Parts: sequence; C-alpha cells; structure tokens
Amino acid sequence: MGYTRHMQSLEGVADVGSAVGAVIADPCLLQVAKLTNELAALTKTSASSTPVKGIGLCKAVGPLEMVIYVKKRPWLIPLGASAFVLGLLGLGYVLGSTSKRKT
Repeated sequence: MGYTRHMQSLEGVADVGSAVGAVIADPCLLQVAKLTNELAALTKTSASSTPVKGIGLCKAVGPLEMVIYVKKRPWLIPLGASAFVLGLLGLGYVLGSTSKRKT
C-alpha cells in the first residue's frame, strides 16, 4: 500500500518535471520574465509593501541541483548504495560485538 502511494507521488513529480521542461523550452521565456519584472516594477505602489514570496520554486532548486549532480556523476549511485550496505554491516558488527561482551 505504501509503495503504491510512493509511486503515485513520483508520477506527480514527473508531471511537474515535464511541465517545467515545457516552460523552460519555450523560446520566449526570458522575454516574458523580463516584461513581467518590468511590469511589476511599474505597478509597485509603495516601498513598504510585503515582499513577493513567489510560487515556491526556491524549494525545488536544491532537489533539482542534486538530481543534476547525480546525473552528471552516475558512479555516485553504486557508491552510495555500497556505503549504505557497508554502514549497515558495520552497525550490525558493532551491535553484535557489544552484545557478546555483556554475556
């Protein structure tokens, strides 16, 4: 049940990724961004207005940078998996050796 929910959430991430990819691939993106910033600067009424929080894209920067970092270095996946397995084995060894000493 939990695995199914996890896969559904990953499908949502893929949908968002494809939508973002379509926006980024648009050739007029930079011009629209420039015009939007210009319009926002012209419509500001006072300096004491609350800052714009955006739509939350800043939260996506870290995970996207991580994905790009790993895609550029595919050897990190087996290295991370082996480090995880060795960490579990080391933890098991330490816990096993301390329980033998107590008896």
